[in-house]
Amino acid sequence: MTDSSYNPLQYREADNDFDATGTWLMTPNNPDVKLNFKMATQGAMSVSPGGFDVSFNSGVIRLHDPDDVLDIEFRLTSD
Repeated sequence: MTDSSYNPLQYREADNDFDATGTWLMTPNNPDVKLNFKMATQGAMSVSPGGFDVSFNSGVIRLHDPDDVLDIEFRLTSD
């Protein structure tokens, strides 16, 4: 995640300066997506790493940049 306008680890807006690296984990038969941030900064300030679970039972999770140039979409579909 680079130049994000939101800091999900501290639940607050960022000035397009939140950067983080880590992993997203999904497992079969589990409705949660685990977001695990290994390293994060907001501007020049370090942010404590952490993680959290997001319930994802149905629908779509979509992440996009402010200019709508790039996006990532996760969509649940049935087999």
